[in-house]
Order: sequence, then C-alpha cells, then structure tokens
Amino acid sequence: MKKTGILVLFTALLFGCTESTKLNLNLSKKITEATIDYDVSFPYIESDGLSASFLPDKMTMTIKGDQYRTQIKTYGGIFKSLNIVDSKEKKFTQMLKIFKKKVTCDMSKDEMLTFKDDFPKFTLIPSTETKVIAGIECKKVTGVFHDLNTPDIIIYYTDKFKITDPNWCNPFSEIDGVMLAYEIEQFDTRARIVASNISYEKVKDETIQKETGFKEVHYDVLKIEFEKIMDSFSI
Repeated sequence: MKKTGILVLFTALLFGCTESTKLNLNLSKKITEATIDYDVSFPYIESDGLSASFLPDKMTMTIKGDQYRTQIKTYGGIFKSLNIVDSKEKKFTQMLKIFKKKVTCDMSKDEMLTFKDDFPKFTLIPSTETKVIAGIECKKVTGVFHDLNTPDIIIYYTDKFKITDPNWCNPFSEIDGVMLAYEIEQFDTRARIVASNISYEKVKDETIQKETGFKEVHYDVLKIEFEKIMDSFSI
C-alpha cells in the first residue's frame, strides 16, 4: 500500500478501544448531547518517520440533537480541519486552517455525492458480533473493498444516539448509527479512529456554529489545499 496522501484524509474524519463495563447513563433513552474523544492513528505509516511526527493523534466529535461537529488538528494548531453537519437539514460545512490561511465551503446533499467519489468503493457486511467501546456496546460491520488488494476495514457503531441519518455525508451512509471505531481509506492512505472517552455534559449552541474569519471557497479549492498538504507530507 502506498504511504502517500496523509493529511488529505482529514476532510473525511467525521466520526480502541478503551474498554468499559459500566456507563453512568440510562441507555434506555437515546443520547441527544455528548462529546466523543477519539484516538487517531495511521496503521500503514511508520511511526518513526519524520512526517508521522506532524500527524494528529486526536479527534473530537460534539453532538447536539441532529447537529454535530468534528475537529482534528496538528500539534500547535498549524493545521486544523473542522466539519459541521446538520443531519436533519442535510447541510455540511468544511473549514480548513493551514498556518494563517483559513478557507471554508458549504455543501448540499447533492454536492456531497461528488465528495464521496474521492473514496474507494466498498461493500458493508453485517455481523452479529458486538464490542464495548468507551462504555457503549457497539455492533460490528466489515467493509470489503471492491479492489480486493485493499485490506478490509472493521467498523463498530452504536444506535444509542438520537441523531437522524448521521452518516449521510460520508462513505458510511448505509450505517444508521454513530461510529465509535472505524477506518477510512482515501488517496492510498488509511486512518484508524477509535473512541476513547464520551462526556455527556450539555453542549452549548455556539460549539456547533461556524467559526469566523474563514474565506468562502468552492470545494474544488479546498481539495487543492488538501492535495498541497499531501505533497508536503508524502513519505
């Protein structure tokens, strides 16, 4: 597998396992607000490489009703990628910060179809297996790529969150639940994302809102910026 295209993945990180046998929450009711902390790793990139030292190892997903925000950034905030999603209204906002440059774009459901074309095709195979991740029992799904030379991906998700169609804007739209462990493949690079902790405190409205100071651009411009990063960090 080629070890290129590292940071271009970050536009897709919308959503280990820290095992827990007890959750201080009544899961008979759907969860409407939460903050999920994820560990991020790159299984096919050598951990002692120079580029690997600049890669992020954490991601945060904040959920409030049918809206959520994901954030991933490098050490020192040199690079930051934010996604804000309205699953009910089918609205998606991407924000990208590279050094002092800040760009953002809004995409509709139809425009997201083009975005998904950047990802290799796979078929999801359901399973009866479950696993407890960050205190929640999750269902297992395996993604088998149409290119049989590409290793399968293992996904664990939960339906305990009250959120409409949470994956409509990413390659896992068939999964009706919040993913707590998964892998994502794009431009010959794979990232592994695993939930490590979930906080159930109330989420402020402003947490889900767009940040100021970002220039509105078309997605094609945003994609070019990611590709520049990819060339800079290819190993």
